[in-house]
Amino acid sequence: KLHSENHRCLIFTQMTKMLNVLEAWINICGYTYVRLDGATKTEDRQKLMDRFNRNNRIFIFILATRAGGLGINLTGADTVVFVEHDWNPSQDLQAMDRAHRLGQTRTVNVYRIIARGTVEERIMSLQAWKRSLAGAVVNDQNAGLDSMNTAGLLDLLDDGADSDGDGGDGGAGGGARDEAAAAAHAATQQVMQEFMGK
Repeated sequence: KLHSENHRCLIFTQMTKMLNVLEAWINICGYTYVRLDGATKTEDRQKLMDRFNRNNRIFIFILATRAGGLGINLTGADTVVFVEHDWNPSQDLQAMDRAHRLGQTRTVNVYRIIARGTVEERIMSLQAWKRSLAGAVVNDQNAGLDSMNTAGLLDLLDDGADSDGDGGDGGAGGGARDEAAAAAHAATQQVMQEFMGK
C-alpha cells in the first residue's frame, strides 16, 4: 500500500542480520532500496543519503538504528518503520528525527512492528517507563540552566559531599537539593509501582 501511494520509507533495525533478512525480502518483492549499516564506509554515507533524497524512484532506505550517527538527513522519506527497537528511547527518537529535518514538506508517519509476548513488547514497555521517569524528574522548573540562579547552579555542580563531613546541607541550596532528591525519589517510586503493576 505504501508503495502504491508513492510513500518513501525508512526501515530501522538493531541487528545487521535483520537488515539482511529485510534486504532479501525487498529483492524478492522487486522494490528499489539503499542500505546503510555499520559496515558502510564514512565517505559513502553522504552519497547514499543524497541518492535517496534526490531519487523518488528509491522506495526504501534500510538502516541500522545506531549506524547513522549525527547529521543524517533523510527528508526524502515520509514513513518511518521500526522492525526492532532500542532499549534506549532516545536512540529511536533520534532515528525518527532523520525524516523530520529541515526541508521536510510532508507529514511523517511512524510505524512500530511489535508482536505480543516478544522481547519487542518488553523493550517498548521499558522505553515508556524511561520516558515517564525522565518526565517526572525533568520539569519546567529544572529543565534548563537558564532557569537557575548562581546558588542553584553551584548546588548542581556540588558533588553532595561536605568538606567537613558532618552530613549538613553543604551550603546554599542544600535544602532545595534535598527537596529535589525527595521529589525525584517519590516520582521514581510511583513510576516503578505503575510499571510493575502494583
